[in-house]
Amino acid sequence: MQTTAGSWALQGSIVPRDAHVVARLRAAGAVLLGKATLSEWADMRTNYYSEGYSGRGGQCRSAYNLTVNPGGSSSGSGVGVGANVFPFALGTETDGSVINPAQRNAIVGFKPTVGLTSRGGVIPESLNQDTVGAFGKTVRDVTYVLDAIHGVDVYDNETSAQVGKTPQGGYAQFLTNRTALKGATFGIPWNSFWVYADAHEQEVLLELVSLIESAGATISYITPDYLSESRDGPAIAGILAIYIITTILLVCRFASRIFIVKSFGLDDGIAAFSWACFTAFMALCLVLINEGSGRHIEYIQYVLSMPEVEETEIVDFVAHLVYTATLYLCRMSGLAFFTRLCSSHPTFRISIWACGFFLTAAFMVQFFLILFHCLPV
Repeated sequence: MQTTAGSWALQGSIVPRDAHVVARLRAAGAVLLGKATLSEWADMRTNYYSEGYSGRGGQCRSAYNLTVNPGGSSSGSGVGVGANVFPFALGTETDGSVINPAQRNAIVGFKPTVGLTSRGGVIPESLNQDTVGAFGKTVRDVTYVLDAIHGVDVYDNETSAQVGKTPQGGYAQFLTNRTALKGATFGIPWNSFWVYADAHEQEVLLELVSLIESAGATISYITPDYLSESRDGPAIAGILAIYIITTILLVCRFASRIFIVKSFGLDDGIAAFSWACFTAFMALCLVLINEGSGRHIEYIQYVLSMPEVEETEIVDFVAHLVYTATLYLCRMSGLAFFTRLCSSHPTFRISIWACGFFLTAAFMVQFFLILFHCLPV
């Protein structure tokens, strides 16, 4: 068969073999009816287009309303399953091309992790995002399809990453029933979205909500009042109180050095540096609170923009590093103080140095763990 991405430019492009996922479907006994239409070049033809349109296939229509967007770019696959033309279909996704038509045609769309299914035979868009998924009427249906199509393919190096990481016996063994919803919590953005739906749409939604609740789940209606709930005031007050107390203790320490001991030591210098790091950490905490990262998770999901979320992730990452350094310096200041007290006892000083060594080693482990494992995503 031809593989043209819906474009006349590739008219006559006959593929030399079945795609890996198609070959696996044949081996599993599937009866293949043909290819479905799509948004030309998988929505990458232009910024100004109609989803579901291609030069070769024309305009694909929704399974439920011929005047609305059918979703794309795997439009024909989603519409065909939604219209009961076939029980399942394959589709490719780079950025929403399975999920979007599935949502618009009231079916299940499954987008696998890149490398779980082979892209061999797929016209590429993105090496790091392209993946072959499945459409079906139920989660069970698409799981059966996934079990049939996933596997290693010599024509797609990404699939080698799944070796030893996929379950023996496939994924269907993990299918469950409504009892899995017991104790789960779902949020509904009622005042920001569903309040604008018509009466019939709200009726359908509430029927589904009742069904989910009957299975033991909890429904949380996300309202503006809920999103505006904040404990920022008490948090800021607590931060300032701790900072003031810490500063007073440091001032008292330095006053004792000036008026009583009349000398300063290495421990005092480390303590001052520790206080400076602590000041930076307090400032970063105030920035995070001001940006809303301490509020309900729904506030972060529905109110903050993606650039704001990314900024809070970076600030949080830096705050972790600064806080870890502050704790380390504070403990080293204490060890330096005890070193002065035990200056005439070599045995004690050796023990203190040993503690300093192990403390430094532990700090380095924690520091590099944050640096390389907890990078902003």
